Amino acid sequence: MTRPIRSIVVAGGGIVAVSAAVAFARALPRARVTLLPMPVPAAALADRLPLAMPANTAMLSRIGLSPDLLVDRGVAVPRYALRFANWDATGVPLMVAEGKARSACALPPHHLWLRAATAGPIPAFAALFPAAAIAMAGGPITASPHAEPALHLDPARMMQALAATARAVGVVVLPRGADLVAVERAGTRIEAIALADGTRLIADLFVDASGPGTGLVDPPTAPRNDWRSTLPATKLLLQAAPTAASPGFIDEYRATEDGWQAAWPRARGLAFGDHTDDAAISRAAPTAAWGGIVATAPGRLIDGWSGNLLALGEAAAQPGPLGLLGLPITLGQLSLALELLPDRDMEPLLIAEYNRRAGAYADEWHDYAAAHHQACRTGGTFWQTVANAPLPDRLRQRYAQFSRRGMVATSADQPVERDAWAALLLAGERLPTLTDPVALGVSPEAARRAVLQLAREGAATAGAGDPTLALACP
Repeated sequence: MTRPIRSIVVAGGGIVAVSAAVAFARALPRARVTLLPMPVPAAALADRLPLAMPANTAMLSRIGLSPDLLVDRGVAVPRYALRFANWDATGVPLMVAEGKARSACALPPHHLWLRAATAGPIPAFAALFPAAAIAMAGGPITASPHAEPALHLDPARMMQALAATARAVGVVVLPRGADLVAVERAGTRIEAIALADGTRLIADLFVDASGPGTGLVDPPTAPRNDWRSTLPATKLLLQAAPTAASPGFIDEYRATEDGWQAAWPRARGLAFGDHTDDAAISRAAPTAAWGGIVATAPGRLIDGWSGNLLALGEAAAQPGPLGLLGLPITLGQLSLALELLPDRDMEPLLIAEYNRRAGAYADEWHDYAAAHHQACRTGGTFWQTVANAPLPDRLRQRYAQFSRRGMVATSADQPVERDAWAALLLAGERLPTLTDPVALGVSPEAARRAVLQLAREGAATAGAGDPTLALACP
């Protein structure tokens, strides 16, 4: 007999925790959902630098905060593209745009572009993305259903919106200052958590959304996959962006010998690796406005759900700062937890299926972030570390498939768009040795005319129109 979950305790004080509390309260209206506020660690970037990807649209809507609503209320500003300067020796920045690229002749956009490149000079692959055209134009001139942006979220406003929603759905919020003292365990299960005021919280399900290494997960005993060799930015300096700064619609990155610099709408970042000592970092950013060094440990729990404990946010996976992928991983795993929600007996097969799929979801985002690093050809110890790092099997297989005949494998569970992968694979100079058989049916000259026309139309309209045009491609 099914025994429904009656009580949930969510530990954490940021966007990840309140989002989880709201999501569970909406999904289980008869359950008591209690939020235990905790300090947000400096390394909890999903809370401090929150960004939602187009793949998270359904989950945001599920907690009552659709992307359109967030933009209309000033909670979010759109990001249409990322631009990477000094990423190779040519001096031409790499641009990776959100959403889908436009094509013609029923060809995947990258196959059309590759075919066109054999006939003469053509624009960069980014020119086929409506989102790139919008970003370069400085904002949305006309709406395009094919240029769905990522969203930079204002942490304070997002917390206000989530707090109002939490009250509306009956989340019980404990007073701040009710400090966690001990976690009482029995095997893989948590029996209770003890607070400084003597309170013992008992629940069918505990959710650790408190950030890295500070909450309910036992770090010394929880097995992890270490991502530091492929995501080597382990030290981060942050500075608030000027209040008068424009949203920009583009996140800017610049490679340096020791790491990279970033310009986001509400912050600036300097990222370094373990090889750079703290004294050198202090010399690179001597002003007090940069604050202290934020230490990150990229990696993920092998089992994000164990017994009656579910880890979310950086408690489960830390993808590092490049791309700000912490919240996208969180919202994807939260959606999966609701899809596979067990009863209070915590069916082991369901938990195992969650861990398999949640791990694969996080690994896809890891591979995507790692590919950004792999595409860089700048010298320096930081980038040499990247070049010498062994590739994960999944990413090595993806490179091999693309290098052979331009294949970009995707599936329903993979959150990264095929065209975004293609942009990175092309930037990584792994050009296919064979032409796609379907692309052989299109002459190089016709493909080049199509690419030039698509680029012109994109620049003129900032992405309005259908993404697949019926162009003449004999």
